[in-house]
Amino acid sequence: MQWADRPTLQLLRHLAGLPLGRVLLVGVHRDSERLVGPLVEMLGALPSQATITRITPRGLTVSQVVALMTATAGREPDAAGGTLAGVLHREADGNPFYLVEMFKDLLETGVITTLPDGRCTAIAEVTAAGLPVSIRDVLRARLARLGAETALVLSDAAAIGQEFDVDLLARTTELDGDHLLDLLEAAGRTALVAEAPDPPGRFRFAHALVQHTLYRDIGATRRTRAHTRVAAAMENLGGRQPGELAYHFLAGVTPATAGEGDPLRAGRGRAGAGRVRPGRGRPLVLRRPERAGPAP
Repeated sequence: MQWADRPTLQLLRHLAGLPLGRVLLVGVHRDSERLVGPLVEMLGALPSQATITRITPRGLTVSQVVALMTATAGREPDAAGGTLAGVLHREADGNPFYLVEMFKDLLETGVITTLPDGRCTAIAEVTAAGLPVSIRDVLRARLARLGAETALVLSDAAAIGQEFDVDLLARTTELDGDHLLDLLEAAGRTALVAEAPDPPGRFRFAHALVQHTLYRDIGATRRTRAHTRVAAAMENLGGRQPGELAYHFLAGVTPATAGEGDPLRAGRGRAGAGRVRPGRGRPLVLRRPERAGPAP
């Protein structure tokens, strides 16, 4: 309904006021889109005699994701399949569209396979991999509506991690803090990011899939430069864990800078190299079997 024109919404308002008996009218709109124009006018002008119930859908639970996997694969998953369902639930935050597309993609690529006993199982390794084209297209369309500046800001945020500090992002992008908040709030209205509840001054991506898509779309050269800016901003602001700082310094190394020595940074890197927390500074998703490499 957020894209409906005025005549269509006026017809809906007219129907809602008619004595039609036992007739149920169902209208759907995105609460992530900023409501403006005809839709706001229609919602405010609905007839008083109409009984209106507003329902806000929530993400699926883990058990519902397992049931969705069963329905999509046509078979009940074993323990490994159930674990995969839990991983995807966390990655997609229970979003049914993302989950269905990911299950279909994993079936087509052989990650979800059939067992002799009639159940299905999954081969899942946590590492960098691709997302279904349908998901990437949806997320890219939302980004395109926000404009180039917001997309660049979110790309830098994706290099920081799933959750990011506004002050760090402002230092990384060299943008004024208030202007940066305006851009993040605009992204929040399209359900790409959300303000973290605690502590103040932090945002997070609404879904891990949003971060993955942004991070992969940056390109290797820009991604390296983004990590370099993040590392410099972290060092300037201070108060960061050594492993977190070391990860960004290492991710920002290029052939031109590989031989540069900095005792302070090298010391921090040695101190934190063994304590980099997967998923905090880099996106993680499922690896398909044919792309799997030897264990490190």
